[in-house]
Amino acid sequence: MAILADAVTMGYLAASYLPLSPEIVEYTGVFGELLWIALHGGTGIIYVVLNNSVNEKLKLTLKKAVHFCRS
Repeated sequence: MAILADAVTMGYLAASYLPLSPEIVEYTGVFGELLWIALHGGTGIIYVVLNNSVNEKLKLTLKKAVHFCRS
C-alpha cells in the first residue's frame, strides 16, 4: 500500500510541476483518479481479506443473501 500511495503522490506531483506533452496531459487526470481509487479501494479489500472476523462476517452475510435470493 505504501508503494501505491507513493505512486499516487508522485503522479499528482508530476502532473502539476513537469512540462508534459498534450497527449500525456490529456490522460493524467484519469490516471491519477485510477491510482486514487486503487489506493483507497485496495485498503478496504486488504482489510476484508486479512481480518478474520470481518472475513467470516462477510461470508455469513453473503450466504444469507444467496439463500434469500434463491427462496
